[in-house]
Amino acid sequence: MDFADEITLTGSYFTVGCNDAGEDAPEPSPTTAPVLWAQGAAPGATVAEASIDEDGELTSTIVVPADATAGDATVSVSLDGATTAEVSVSVAE
Repeated sequence: MDFADEITLTGSYFTVGCNDAGEDAPEPSPTTAPVLWAQGAAPGATVAEASIDEDGELTSTIVVPADATAGDATVSVSLDGATTAEVSVSVAE
């Protein structure tokens, strides 16, 4: 990856709890989730919001941050305070 490259994220099953309907149905699952970029010892910074449809399908496109440094980084999507998916990427020098 180079600086300013785009990364497209997709995922399935981004729901919270069950999806029962009816009188005692739980709150609906979120329709967005933060996309975090972490590198080195620095905590993850939010770089985008991912969209989540009613079927739990997640999509987002992010850009490698301008302040990213060469080396390994982790892109993660957090749903309801818990990390639910992550991928490692390497930024070129």
